[in-house]
Amino acid sequence: MVCPLCNSRKARRSCPAKSTQICTVCCGRKREVEIDCPITCPYLREGYDYGHNKSSAETPAPTSEVKRSFDHRFIVANEPFLLQQWQVIWETYQSLTQIHDSDILNALIALQKTYETLDKGLYYDSKPEQGLQQILYTKLKEAIDKAMSHPDAQKSHMKLSTVLDCLTFQRQLVEVQNAGRPLGRRFLLQLQDVFGRTTQAPQAGPGQITLA
Repeated sequence: MVCPLCNSRKARRSCPAKSTQICTVCCGRKREVEIDCPITCPYLREGYDYGHNKSSAETPAPTSEVKRSFDHRFIVANEPFLLQQWQVIWETYQSLTQIHDSDILNALIALQKTYETLDKGLYYDSKPEQGLQQILYTKLKEAIDKAMSHPDAQKSHMKLSTVLDCLTFQRQLVEVQNAGRPLGRRFLLQLQDVFGRTTQAPQAGPGQITLA
């Protein structure tokens, strides 16, 4: 059987996204760029494990402001809040499996803009226009507002400045994981490793999610 994507090489791999066999070259080159790979695909995880998706000749790496550095102490101090945010993302993905890392990234950027205006004494809701991103934004914002209004918010350091730091950390993390791939799901794949296939308590903490 000839690969239906290139019409030249022999099809050797079963592609769940295309529901057919494709060649190994198209699998590697078009993965998460032209092929919308589900996180259940074994070749997707294999590619991440071997670092094949760290860069892409077809898609440039995302540009962003100067990166901030966050040490392990920051992650440990904000572990409950970060886990809460990531569980919201994972639960949303379980019901809306069309979500990509880029949707998560845009929702986090919009949240950061919203809370930055609040930090300046103003308030403007920068809710995204795209449907999936809007849903993610709304669910994450509800969780953030609840954490900030909790009676122990001051005691647990959930101040506005801390929320903004956590949003910056998460945005940078997803940017690194995504590496500019429009259909990437590497961050979601790592959330699966943390939360498993259920919405039960996480199997590991934020330190389980890698920064590269």
